[in-house]
Amino acid sequence: MKRWQIDSSHSRVSFIVKHLGFADVSGSLLGYEGSILQKNTNNFQESIFKFKGNLSSVFTGNSERDEHLCSEDFFDVKNDDFVRFNSTSVNQIDETHYFIVGILILKGNSKSITITGHYKGKKKGIDSKYRIGFEFTALIERTDFGINWHGQNEEGSELVSDQIRIHIHLQLFEKHIKNDTNI
Repeated sequence: MKRWQIDSSHSRVSFIVKHLGFADVSGSLLGYEGSILQKNTNNFQESIFKFKGNLSSVFTGNSERDEHLCSEDFFDVKNDDFVRFNSTSVNQIDETHYFIVGILILKGNSKSITITGHYKGKKKGIDSKYRIGFEFTALIERTDFGINWHGQNEEGSELVSDQIRIHIHLQLFEKHIKNDTNI
């Protein structure tokens, strides 16, 4: 059994929403942690994937928008500052692709979602310790998580899409397993 910890200095957690139905607006979370508990060292079929992101760390390149995202209209960080994901099952599609089913908790709402994972490989870093790479994608509906803000322009067009595309690039390093329960 191996435990892989996210190396946040070599990873990225990002999202994209549509503005007015056609413009992609992207953002990222700058604060996050997570791990993969790999039970079978030959693949990730029986692994446990955990993620915790700090919603106050949202960055879109526009400070007013970032503040609005942290408000009650969207993330409501005063009541819960984190988004969490805990896998419940992992299905291997082929040698490097997985469907990871789990519970996403956002703004106090829990929902089962499926994330597509692409294992990018395993290599030694400059410190001669192994790293692994993963890329994850998912689509969620923000209203499923109680994010119900529906701003419209004067024509009645929706300003922000309900659908959110999540794209995560992770590099993880091996962390020795002790009797700890941290992510």
